[in-house]
Amino acid sequence: MDSCRISIYLGLFLISLSPSVVAQASFPHTEEVGGETSIAPPTRAGDGSLNVFLKAGHVSGHIRNFTMATFNQGALTNYWANATGGAIHYETARIFEHFQLGVKGIFTFNTFSSDLSWVDPLAGKAAKWEVELFDVNHPKEKYDLDRLEELYLKFHFGKGSLIEVGKFDLDQTPLLNRRDGRMKPFVFQGAWSSIHWTENHRTQTGWITQVSPRAMTQFFTIREAVGLQSLGRQPNGTPSVYHEAATTSGIGVVGWHYQARQNWKVQVWEFYLDRLTNINWLQADIQEGPWVGGVQYVVQLPHPFQKGLEYTQRYMQPSEVGHVAAVRLGVRSTTWEVTGNYLHSFNQGRFLWPRELGRERLYTSIPRSWVEGLGNTDVVTLIGRYQRRLPHQNQLSADIRYTSVFTPERTDYSLNKYGTQSYYQINTALKYECFGKLDGLNIQLLYIYRGDYITGDLAPEVIFNKYRMHQLNLITNLNF
Repeated sequence: MDSCRISIYLGLFLISLSPSVVAQASFPHTEEVGGETSIAPPTRAGDGSLNVFLKAGHVSGHIRNFTMATFNQGALTNYWANATGGAIHYETARIFEHFQLGVKGIFTFNTFSSDLSWVDPLAGKAAKWEVELFDVNHPKEKYDLDRLEELYLKFHFGKGSLIEVGKFDLDQTPLLNRRDGRMKPFVFQGAWSSIHWTENHRTQTGWITQVSPRAMTQFFTIREAVGLQSLGRQPNGTPSVYHEAATTSGIGVVGWHYQARQNWKVQVWEFYLDRLTNINWLQADIQEGPWVGGVQYVVQLPHPFQKGLEYTQRYMQPSEVGHVAAVRLGVRSTTWEVTGNYLHSFNQGRFLWPRELGRERLYTSIPRSWVEGLGNTDVVTLIGRYQRRLPHQNQLSADIRYTSVFTPERTDYSLNKYGTQSYYQINTALKYECFGKLDGLNIQLLYIYRGDYITGDLAPEVIFNKYRMHQLNLITNLNF
């Protein structure tokens, strides 16, 4: 850690010691187990000195401890790790009624763990999930795991509209999102706007030039990020080598939201990955009495630039077209919800999205299970949620998710980029949240099992860290 970053974090820590700037808040849930919480808006600054102005800002953050253990089948190696870390975020009060500055630093330590670099002699691979608690690019690093996560300028106008420039948290789109189920989420650099035209009509636009992927400590240009880890194979089965092949300058995003009635919501998104691909996302959700439902449709086309590259350097082949459709139907009360979700990815091509940029929010998506890289695939997901108020204003919630993913043959790379085997997965989560004197404390337990539909044995390198695998996650958050 260099002296500049030490100065930044020390300064933020000293600010946080002042009782006048630490605010208690009620934090909403996030969709992923282990997730952080949102930040409450600061108050406006009054007249006075610079010291008074700084104290009128808002300090928030969290301390997190995350224990993860993965148990592989039979003689295959098991791994475990414990990570401890935290984040401090400071945002000024509004300057001239419109402007705000914000900064956030985050750090992680490897408290203790098994040897995550140990290569299993049967599978020829090392730990996967536990390394993601730290830095997958530097798996042996245990201490210097800090990141200047946010540094931005906001301009507020109208009723809830804003423009934001710099490094910032982005969690409002179905593809670019934070997914903070580890120690560090996805964060982005660029420009973003959210304009509220009316109470029911909103648009969002953005141009993203850099990203710091989840489980990494550095920022990368979009060209550097795409293919940094997950390359998979081309449709003919040859290994892909598209990392930095296209001179990608950024990602353009346009989103349109409309609430037709109190219970109808429609959103349309376009994601333009420069010289890579173009994705259109349409979604409609409804709640009528206790019934909930929704429809999603995604279509993806290759960028013409891809045709001029060599075959193995293409992110998406010119003949590929990605089509995904999903539906959702369920019933909800004040304390519980049960939904059935179905998805079909069509056989014109694979649905592709760089895993270094986020995870898709399809109805069937659950932690550790995604359809990116698949075509001609069917997914069925059942989700049950329950929450109950306890004495002293505390709350207990349970979440059970079951998914079955039916993929093409592992060797059919034209529709199966990563050679994924058909599988089923069970996620069971319990969360205890405190709101009274222990407001901000929550403890979460997540258990995952993934099996497969193959009768007989699979090669160790296929099973390892992917199938016939149990995983336990214990996460403690203290948000302030």
